[in-house]
Amino acid sequence: MFNTDNLPNQFDDPRSQLAQGAKPWWDAFDSGKLPDKAALEQIPAYRATWEAYCEFAGISIAPDVDITQLTDAQLRACNWEQRMRFRRAAQANPHYCPVKQTEVTIGVGKALDAGWSGKKATSTALMREAANKEITEAYMSRTNQKSKLRAALAHHDNHPAVQYAKKQGNKIRVDADALSPGLSAIQDAASLFRKLSEHEKRLADMEARMRDLETFKANTEARHVIEDAGQDPAELARVMRADGDSYGKIAKALGRSRSTIQRWVD
Repeated sequence: MFNTDNLPNQFDDPRSQLAQGAKPWWDAFDSGKLPDKAALEQIPAYRATWEAYCEFAGISIAPDVDITQLTDAQLRACNWEQRMRFRRAAQANPHYCPVKQTEVTIGVGKALDAGWSGKKATSTALMREAANKEITEAYMSRTNQKSKLRAALAHHDNHPAVQYAKKQGNKIRVDADALSPGLSAIQDAASLFRKLSEHEKRLADMEARMRDLETFKANTEARHVIEDAGQDPAELARVMRADGDSYGKIAKALGRSRSTIQRWVD
């Protein structure tokens, strides 16, 4: 195994020359956030960080332009230019593997199935099965995939997990921007709604059992009352029927089944 401890750094951290408090600003710009115009005008360090980031990322702003006067659309165009430059560079890589909508749609369906069935799997395993090819970490962590994930989720609108979520007045959301956290969140949501569905079924079954027990208790108590009074339940059933009582009312009063009452009376 190679020992890499003594190898020199091949790539310098562009943030290494920044003050400690300026690094979060740099990270925000790197994530696509637009600079705050008031901060650009009032905080020299903030403005210097933005200018350094523009230089590093290759964002072209004319030197005679006052960046505090740029509109949001112009600032957004700067960031878009940077993202497109990175995307073109990535696509020029012979090992670049595009994320296809069809693959994401199949992957989201498998994530829903895994969560709803309780047979959970990793996001990478789901996509590897969906795309039928080797999936890398870079592929799973590639950003700007939210639209594909949402379109895929909409395609599976009839899935039991999605339908149950709607029945509860909720929906399975897609907030992640990459496949790995996105598929994981969809799978977790489907699993959560599965558990809620199973809990409802168990609760309904328990309530039905309680009703049966209450009926059994009432019937048993009615029988004991008649037996303690020394009455013949069959004769009492015939008398009640002669008085116009229904089979159901007689059965409830005597703690017997309707078929037993009908046999006694008829």
